[in-house]
Amino acid sequence: MTIQKRIRFISLFGLLTLSIMAAIACGGDTGVVPTAAPTATIPPEAATSTPEAAPPTDVPATPPEPTIESTSTPVPPHTPSPTETPTATPEPTETPTATPETTDTPTPIPSATPVIGTIINEYGFKLKLHGDVPIRVVGVAEKNPTSEQGTISFPYQGVAAILAWNSSASTAQQVVAINYNQLRDGQPSLTFETIKDGAIPVSGERGVFGAFKVLEGTDTAVGGGFVSAWICSESQTRYSLTVTGAQLTTVQIRFQDILTNFSCSS
Repeated sequence: MTIQKRIRFISLFGLLTLSIMAAIACGGDTGVVPTAAPTATIPPEAATSTPEAAPPTDVPATPPEPTIESTSTPVPPHTPSPTETPTATPEPTETPTATPETTDTPTPIPSATPVIGTIINEYGFKLKLHGDVPIRVVGVAEKNPTSEQGTISFPYQGVAAILAWNSSASTAQQVVAINYNQLRDGQPSLTFETIKDGAIPVSGERGVFGAFKVLEGTDTAVGGGFVSAWICSESQTRYSLTVTGAQLTTVQIRFQDILTNFSCSS
């Protein structure tokens, strides 16, 4: 398939230390040495004195005073009384320095960027698309689109989409057939093959759809798409949605997303 053909069918993809010391010292007392008393001595005159003066024989002579030897009384060591509690000398202790735990500083998460949405609600219906989507709006029966007729086309996350509306008397099945035939007839060098069709809900209404794949020649698949149509009961406006792309799975996801975000009232 040539590049030109593919372009016609497929669109955009997109971390006191502290110490205490103390010491107590005690001194000793000095003993007192008293002076010794003199020893008593009898003079020589007393030995030649008369008997009258001599003391009676039965009275013993006064004994000499005993010599008092000087002694030093040791001072007993200080013994604490029962009520006295000895003071313990505290041993120096080293206060460990706490090592701060390593913590990871969380990286501030920037606030999420608000999702930009594209809303179309000027033509009697409402369609909300994700992201900033470029929209092309044209009229069908008239030059400018109105609530009775118009077409919008836009690339949407890897697919190409066309939403059209009018006030004809055609049924939803007829609208699907007309759009499918126009798409097929506009690509004569490609082969269109239907895969499935059925009913699908849209904004509370019952719509219909047809799925197809596109082949180049007879066996090389180059894409696929969905065509659908429904009628909004209140306005009796006929709507059709055609979505095509290179990957049929992606086409189906975008197709369902668009229908889910469509509302018959604006």
